[in-house]
Amino acid sequence: AKGVEVVAVRSGWGLVNTHERSGWVNMRYLKERADVWQPGQVPATLNCLGTEPFWSLRQVGGNLVHETPEASRLLQRRAVVDNPSQHSPARSIVAGDEGGRLTVVLHPAPYPAQCSDGMSDRAFGLSATLLFEGAGQASRMENGCCQLTP
Repeated sequence: AKGVEVVAVRSGWGLVNTHERSGWVNMRYLKERADVWQPGQVPATLNCLGTEPFWSLRQVGGNLVHETPEASRLLQRRAVVDNPSQHSPARSIVAGDEGGRLTVVLHPAPYPAQCSDGMSDRAFGLSATLLFEGAGQASRMENGCCQLTP
């Protein structure tokens, strides 16, 4: 299969996500892709979500789309700030529009406490913190989980 996301490794076994499922696979059957986390970039398939309140964040070209049940907001991606650790998924994304700025902080969720959406049995390998600052609105923070599989 392609598009398998490894969210944890333990004793030669990997906890993987593919489509809407999670499970364990022996790592000898998987080949690491070193091109997933390129400097100054975010994988095109990055998809984040949160509950309480419900929200989603995804990339569309050079933009980010933040959606809630009430609204959708298109933000221009301005910068991707890498972690100095080579091939680390930890990084920040800065985006904005006329209404303000969004800073997204992505970091690996450590095993065994992967990120959970609180609604499914899926484990997510990335946690996200979204910080909103803006003209005419109160600053706020949202937390959630991210995946790389479409």
